[in-house]
Amino acid sequence: MRYENEKCSFCGEPFKEDDKIVVCPECGAPHHKSCYEQISKCAFEDLHKEGYVWTGVAENFREEPVAEEKIRQTKVCPVCQAENDGDAENCANCGAPFLVTREQTDQQKVNIDGEYVSTGEFIDPENTVTVGEAAVYIKANSEKFIKSFLRAKFGKTRQNFNFAALFFSPFWFFYRKMYLPGLLFSGAHIAAVLFFMSLVQRCFPEAIAYISDAAASGMKDMTAIFEKYQQYVLSGAQQHPALYKVLLAFPLIFIIINVVAGFTANRFYLSKIKKDVLKIKSISPNKDTLYAYLYAKGGTSILMVIAAIFLLDSLTQTLLML
Repeated sequence: MRYENEKCSFCGEPFKEDDKIVVCPECGAPHHKSCYEQISKCAFEDLHKEGYVWTGVAENFREEPVAEEKIRQTKVCPVCQAENDGDAENCANCGAPFLVTREQTDQQKVNIDGEYVSTGEFIDPENTVTVGEAAVYIKANSEKFIKSFLRAKFGKTRQNFNFAALFFSPFWFFYRKMYLPGLLFSGAHIAAVLFFMSLVQRCFPEAIAYISDAAASGMKDMTAIFEKYQQYVLSGAQQHPALYKVLLAFPLIFIIINVVAGFTANRFYLSKIKKDVLKIKSISPNKDTLYAYLYAKGGTSILMVIAAIFLLDSLTQTLLML
């Protein structure tokens, strides 16, 4: 296997014919022997758990020749390495434009509210994350988020209201891998449910006791059970008019929690992007490695949403039984 003209996974310098090369046994990424000894691990070690496999430039190490027709019909994205149709102008996976080199990506322009902004432009006032880096990290709906961040940066508007967070909080935060905000809003929802149930028990103790007794005794006349239960509910509402009014207005608490989530979601997301990009830049010495890390670290996670739904439901049920 030949690595001439490939780049070292750590320092980013192309290999020369007489260079000593160390190849990672896990992902196949090549390193200068001196670089590998310097860091004592693969430059992509943090990506191994994601199943990362180094591919490099295909024509430099394929043992079998690739048909010329196949090369003409496909393109490999310079940012995320996804394979695309040969006539594609942008990557179908991450949206990056097809350019000769990755360095040229920062010279591209994107239209933001009628103004052309370079993809090398920073999306935040602190100049932490560029448009190109954000696009690779965000993946799905990256253009929408980047426009919101740039509008806020240029002082045209505040961060856009996030309707997905409004309707799907707290699970939208887990979908975007924002675990701390997800837990905070989950805790707010659970606390509201527990408070609601405590008010119900105080307002309708006779109705709750009657339903429990009916279930324990095995009563099957549902019409009689419902009529008697309704009488107890009306009695509780008359005895505790203030509590009953609070219970009727209680859905507003959940609406308020979700509205707060909608207003703060994009701020939380920008903060996460900046934090992750700064961390990755601190361990990634070259742009090639940076894009690989950003692509693996960002994006979305349906599995985290499923896990959050299951765990929060189980936790709520457990707390209600206490």
